[in-house]
Amino acid sequence: MKKNMMLPEAGLLRYRKQIFLLAGGGFFLGILAANTFGKKAIMELGIFGDYFFMQMQNVKIDSNAMFWYVFEKRMLFILAVMLFSVTSLGIAAAYMLSAWVGISAGLLLSAAAMQQGMQGIALCMAGLLPHYLFYIPAGVLLLVKACQLSGRLHGREQMYQNHIRKELTAFLLVSLGVFCIFFLGVLLESLLNPVFLQKIYKFFNNM
Repeated sequence: MKKNMMLPEAGLLRYRKQIFLLAGGGFFLGILAANTFGKKAIMELGIFGDYFFMQMQNVKIDSNAMFWYVFEKRMLFILAVMLFSVTSLGIAAAYMLSAWVGISAGLLLSAAAMQQGMQGIALCMAGLLPHYLFYIPAGVLLLVKACQLSGRLHGREQMYQNHIRKELTAFLLVSLGVFCIFFLGVLLESLLNPVFLQKIYKFFNNM
């Protein structure tokens, strides 16, 4: 009995470990791919180039348009995870998404380093603050819970109807909490981060 009570927590820890491993592996794979196959393409693309920084220093940002653009992108992530969580593909989708986030981060950091060196890396990291301090823990929590729900709904052990309702209710409550945290992150990303980045750009430009 005691062993069974520990199984849900052990499952959550296993899912979280797998998510971090896949994200970390994807990150290094993205760096490797950028430096092995995509260096020429990244240099030609011009992202993080001098012209890019010049434009960013002078551009006037529409905060309202920025908010709705970011809101749409972040909410799509939450909705996609929620939809996959009730299918048999929930765990696989969460793992694939974790790996893709890691690969994207590796490619982005590599592009920053190739174009601007250590300054590019610093600017890239600054572009993640402060909103990713909210996105990362909330996103990991949602992915872990999605894996747990998908595993329980489509696992070998048959669940009673009332247990299914409890699982779905618990997941919806977690999703609502994640939505609130992401909403705060969206506000910071769309209103505070652009101003912060412009100041950082001007600081490096005046060095």
